[in-house]
Amino acid sequence: MLQHAFIQRIDAQDRAWYLRLVLEESEPAITLSFWKALTHVGGVTASIIIAFVPLGFAEDAYKTAAVQAAWTLGLSHLIVQVIKRNVVRVRPTERVNLIAHVALPDKFSCYCRVLSGASGCALPGRRGDGAADRHRNGRAGAATLVVPITRPLFVPDVARECSAVGLRLAIFTDTYPPQVNGVSRTLERLVGAVEARGGAARVISVADPDATHDPRVERWPSIPFWAYPQLRIAAPAPSRAMQVINDWRPTLVHGATEFGVGIGGLMAARQARLPFVTSYHTHFSAYLEHYHLTFVEGITWPFLRWYHNAGLRTFAPSEIVRAELESKGFHGTRVWSRGVDHTRFDPSFRSRELRASLGADDDTVLVVYVGRIAPEKGIDVALEGMRQVMARHAGTRKVAFALAGDGPSEARCRAIAPPGTTFVGKLGGRALSEFYASADVFVFPSITETFGNVVLEAMASRLALVAPDWGATTELATPETALQFPAHDPSALADRVEQLIAYPALRAGIADAGAAVAATRTWDAIFDRLVSDYWDVLGQPRRIANV
Repeated sequence: MLQHAFIQRIDAQDRAWYLRLVLEESEPAITLSFWKALTHVGGVTASIIIAFVPLGFAEDAYKTAAVQAAWTLGLSHLIVQVIKRNVVRVRPTERVNLIAHVALPDKFSCYCRVLSGASGCALPGRRGDGAADRHRNGRAGAATLVVPITRPLFVPDVARECSAVGLRLAIFTDTYPPQVNGVSRTLERLVGAVEARGGAARVISVADPDATHDPRVERWPSIPFWAYPQLRIAAPAPSRAMQVINDWRPTLVHGATEFGVGIGGLMAARQARLPFVTSYHTHFSAYLEHYHLTFVEGITWPFLRWYHNAGLRTFAPSEIVRAELESKGFHGTRVWSRGVDHTRFDPSFRSRELRASLGADDDTVLVVYVGRIAPEKGIDVALEGMRQVMARHAGTRKVAFALAGDGPSEARCRAIAPPGTTFVGKLGGRALSEFYASADVFVFPSITETFGNVVLEAMASRLALVAPDWGATTELATPETALQFPAHDPSALADRVEQLIAYPALRAGIADAGAAVAATRTWDAIFDRLVSDYWDVLGQPRRIANV
């Protein structure tokens, strides 16, 4: 059918845009008449320019510009005429009722919704009873979906959230596995989630000597970041980014970081006029405060605003961070929260053998930390607090302390850690699952998080939390699900750990409350919401903000 051939030639952004042009909220008869007149004028104008300008009636520069404009007008005329006749399916002289039955190709069926006040939706294979339906069903081979239209069609709903069919997502990020951090792990999950919902994803990231080949990932030359060798940096490469876009033809570009690769993605998206969204993963204000660099905020925030406001959406991991971004002048902010894989983080992975290797028997309270071993994570607060705890129980097996992760401060922390502390290094897979589940208490002193993935993983593993009373992690580690302590105060941390050691019932209650909250945080629900937000963006008129 004609509309199937046509729809396959334009991407989801174009479909949404042109349908919005035809199906405005104003009186449909007026709207259709306006677009009919406009496109006919455009078609005539285009024909005249294409016919006469090459004959020498204008200078060369004007010729080129005029011919390009003419082809654009001619193409828009053709597209609107095809949609008008084959999607909206009304004759030029036929008046459209305010609530019109619009027959759509099957490809749109997972994106439609029954709007409030509408009389119903006839699914493929069913027939409507109105005159428009009889006209539609009389056409040979018209396998269609009949939807009462009262508002623009492309709006989020439950039916759309389950599907990413037609979405081609290009992710530009300066961190991706094998790098181990919350951002890289979340983006890896995003790729799998889009593919599981019928879409396609391509990642553009930095080269890493530990990376294995993945046909979905293109890696740019990079060098270790001088202040943090575990992270790597690359120069912006708009020409390479444009090559990816030209070869792979994404429908949406997602800039996940504000550095070299992310900037390259932004520049290419602008050049290709592709819809662009961003996500904010690093709590820069907290980092600047931690490192006593607040004097550079006058440079940092304008740069971040420039980058993120270049897109149609800025996704933040938590409401606390989203509100801060909005207060700083960021536009189009949305929450893209985080979930937890309950098949990996579960109390059933508890291991007596692992506990024994960490110096804990059945009566020992095993306290753990998981995350980067770096100053901004408050690791010194954790070490000093646990030094006080372990000093109170010296010579006993009442408490043990272990840390999982690596980072720039690992060597220093190993040298100053309290006696008996175990560093197990970077863990993944089943080893990480067992490490969580084999513990009893989880301490996490960081206030620089934008969400705190490890906090949610500890909650799902049924650990009692000790966390600061400030920062984005307080959305998870509330007074009901954690023992909070004043940020930066190691003595207060030690007191909270002592309470959990002394009162097993309190420890069990905090752990149960956390596990109940974690049970509601599924990745499926999180990515359903994000894919719905992607479709929202693709349903807007195409634009890239001025930057």
